[in-house]
Amino acid sequence: MNKKLLTICIPTYNRSEYVINQLSFVLKELKSINNLIDVKVSDNFSDMKHREKLIYFHKNNPQFELFLNKKNLGLIGNFYSLLQKVNSEYVWFLGDDDVLIDGVLDVVIKNIKLKNVNYVFMNYKSFYDNISNSFSTINLMGLSGFVQNNNTFAVDFFNKNKTSCMFMSAGIYRTELLKPLLNINRKSRITDPLLFFFLSSIDNVYIEDKVYVLDKLSDTTWKKESLSVFTWMVPYTILELLKISNYKKSNVICMVKNYYLHEKNYLIMIFRSPFKIKIEIISMMGKHNILLMHKSFLFLVSVIINKFLKIK
Repeated sequence: MNKKLLTICIPTYNRSEYVINQLSFVLKELKSINNLIDVKVSDNFSDMKHREKLIYFHKNNPQFELFLNKKNLGLIGNFYSLLQKVNSEYVWFLGDDDVLIDGVLDVVIKNIKLKNVNYVFMNYKSFYDNISNSFSTINLMGLSGFVQNNNTFAVDFFNKNKTSCMFMSAGIYRTELLKPLLNINRKSRITDPLLFFFLSSIDNVYIEDKVYVLDKLSDTTWKKESLSVFTWMVPYTILELLKISNYKKSNVICMVKNYYLHEKNYLIMIFRSPFKIKIEIISMMGKHNILLMHKSFLFLVSVIINKFLKIK
């Protein structure tokens, strides 16, 4: 079998109606380019009624591969389970409830066929319940099309757009740049799509400025964990770049500082971090950088360090 250009990966859990609607759209779009694209769906041990609907749909539409997990791997675990199965040049993780616009797959194929493109950002709008009320929060920085990147694109883009870079359906990645994550001894987190963005948006990237993707905000699968995501997972995930990438320390620290300072309650955000994470954030950023964020943080740092030393 010839290696495909792109694999569309759709993780899903207890949302058979959403994923079947998504697959129906994707399979319709595939008719003219199915020799270039694989579609893989991973059901994360859904309730039987959802599994049965998905299995039935697959029997009548065998153009995609269906994987049924024997246990729930967690949201990001389901991502990595799919990534392990990908052998195409590019991979696109697609939300089961996100809405695609007609013609999107032709545009995606055109974009990733560009020479040496490592990452494609698909501009998108968000909505809650009514698509007609969709809105944009993305600052494209005046960029459109092919961007010959001097490795500052990701830093600049994150500083402008913050967690918008984490929206999985907006990113198409060169697979070989993500595969190393499968072999790194680290704890995966919901915020790992941020790592996908940073690890792939090096050298040449492509910005699709026309909107072909709509992000449905009302059914976020990690809603219960949103407090942890925004208070400490995002900055901690960025700091992980110091361990697993070649990003300059000054750029990484700058992104974390900008993220914290963008939030009015950043001291509370750090307080809410798990104790070990607080210590690691302070260690990786350096006390000097934290003190520059706010002088009153001196007391916090001293208390935490003293407690840490007592524990040791």
